Parts: sequence; C-alpha cells; structure tokens
Amino acid sequence: PLPPDSQTPKRSGTLLVGLSQDLPGLDPHPSTSTITYQVLSLVYQGLVDFDRDLKIKPVLAESWTTSADGRTWTFKLRKGVKFHNGRALVASDVKFSIDRILDPKTAARGKGSLSIIESVQVVDPQTVRVHLARPSGAFLSRIAGTYQAILPPEAVQGDAFKPIGTGPFQLTEWKTNERVELKRFDGYWEAGLPYLDALTLEPVPDGT
Repeated sequence: PLPPDSQTPKRSGTLLVGLSQDLPGLDPHPSTSTITYQVLSLVYQGLVDFDRDLKIKPVLAESWTTSADGRTWTFKLRKGVKFHNGRALVASDVKFSIDRILDPKTAARGKGSLSIIESVQVVDPQTVRVHLARPSGAFLSRIAGTYQAILPPEAVQGDAFKPIGTGPFQLTEWKTNERVELKRFDGYWEAGLPYLDALTLEPVPDGT
C-alpha cells in the first residue's frame, strides 16, 4: 500500500501531457474538435457541467429555478468568480456569450442545442433569466460544458481572439503544432485549486 502522504495532493509541479493532435484554435464556441474540450475545459467554464457520473453540477451558476410553465430559467451566478483578466463575472457576460453562440456569424457548435432559446435577460449583476420557446427538461444538458463557455466581451474585441476564461488555468502560450502552455490562475474561485503550477500540452500525432 502507498504511504498516507502519497495519497494527499500536493500543490506544485508542472504536468507534461501528450495530445493526439494540435489544438485547432482558442475560441471554444465555433470548435467542433474533441481536443478543444480536452484542452480548453481547463481554461473556460459554462453555467453548469457534467460530473463524473454524467449528472449536472453547478459551475458558474450557483443555483437555478424554473417557471411553472417550464419556459423560463433563472440562474443565480456564483459570487467571487473572476475572469483571467481580473474582472468579476456578471450576468451581462452570460447574455453576451449565449447571444454569441446563437449568432449565425459565430458558426458555433452549440447553436443547434441552444436554438430553443428565445431571449436572454439580465435581471441584475448576479442574475440572468433565459426564456425558451417551449419547455425542455433537457435544457441544463444543452447549456453544459466548454462548447457553451461563458466568455467576456473583451475576448473578441480587436483583431485577435483572446483566451480569457474563468477556469483553473490560464493560457500563456500556444505555438501551432508545438505546444500549449497553461499556468495556474491564482484568482480561481474554487478554494485551494488547482494543485498544479502549470501544464504543457504537446501534440504527438504519431499513434505509436
């Protein structure tokens, strides 16, 4: 058996990870690649996500309620969440992100899943309300995960996309076909996490 101290996570270290292919881009919304989820799920987060048992868990949304007719979902945002640029997450960021996914110009992977949405309303800085065209018991699974990530408008301002998320790691460098460098985000909302200082992800396309 392993000694007890070896089973306790320690805070430090850099992990080197081999990838089957290079990251196709830094924008999570239009990507259709599985490798995007594997890498960018460390950088970006959605309102909710799936846990290890494929059950919905709260992430950026701390809680939610539904209207009696099932067509209106009200999300309370988690307090203390910051983007990698240091700005606090607010409801207008959620509206911006969902509207961006629904915009045909974005060519987002999640547009079809979210086409049931009629409008997104900012109630206050910590509350956002989503109005659906019809009730959907599967709505939470439709908005879960990295492809439905919440981004700040600052990410798309200017000529180049900026990888600004709320995840445990922030992207510091991406060299095409060479490596992706991530470092711990010290302002991350989950206390004590992540344990690693950094990750280096290298594409190794040769299957052997």
